[in-house]
Amino acid sequence: MSIWEEIFSGELNPYYEINRKTPEISAVEDEICGIKGILEDKLSTDKAEILEKLDGKQCELEILMEKRAFTYGFKLAVMIMLETFKTDNC
Repeated sequence: MSIWEEIFSGELNPYYEINRKTPEISAVEDEICGIKGILEDKLSTDKAEILEKLDGKQCELEILMEKRAFTYGFKLAVMIMLETFKTDNC
């Protein structure tokens, strides 16, 4: 199966390929959870709900930015390949 077929069929998903757990990512996630826990303990129910909505919107924004970054990265890679084929250095 070609890479294009894998992408089309969903077998290859760049989002999941690059978002694997690393010690660095896990450390930041742990810090975020700790801070959220502190805030949730100190906030009223209404304010905790607002915090949860904010967290959801930040996740949405992160996904949108990752999509844009992937698209730009792909276009940049194609532009680099095209530039490579244009040069007479070979």
